[in-house]
Amino acid sequence: MKYFGVLTSKYGIGLGLTTKLFGENSIMNASNVNLGIVLYILQIIFGLIATPLINKLALFSSIISCVTSLYLACILAFVLKDLCLVCVATYIINAGLLWSNLQTVYSQH
Repeated sequence: MKYFGVLTSKYGIGLGLTTKLFGENSIMNASNVNLGIVLYILQIIFGLIATPLINKLALFSSIISCVTSLYLACILAFVLKDLCLVCVATYIINAGLLWSNLQTVYSQH
């Protein structure tokens, strides 16, 4: 068990995809940590604005984060064959954001 399993592997940069798609020196090779920081900052901003359109954007970004979490969880379990506590905590947070954003969007109807 590692604390940073996927993050310290080749999958920790651009989900392990951008290097193959854009090359090693591409600006698209952002670390997953930086992508997550952007996601969480956007979620905070979305929560402060809270219009119907922004709430739908928050929900959409939550869905993308959960799909990404599922992808990284599969990499962690089946490719790296490891357990990462930080990663699992992140997956739980993303699921919580999805649930919260679902509640917000559907309470508007």
